[in-house]
Amino acid sequence: MLRGAFMTSEELADQVTACVESLRSRIVGTGDQQYSRGNEQSIETKSGSQVLQETLEELDDAIVYLAHLRARLARLAQL
Repeated sequence: MLRGAFMTSEELADQVTACVESLRSRIVGTGDQQYSRGNEQSIETKSGSQVLQETLEELDDAIVYLAHLRARLARLAQL
């Protein structure tokens, strides 16, 4: 359980574990439905240029989400 703005090393480790568990859940849930091809993942059969293009698109999405998050945090900081 997090308390205030500070955390112990154990609490930080718990947060990292929770993050990894969330990632695992996405891999075996939504990711499995979208990207699993039986004994392989769809990324394994894509060309290098396909992987590069899709990675650039994912980075664009991440940048937009981060910009939105930054704007919301900036608003909160003004409270």
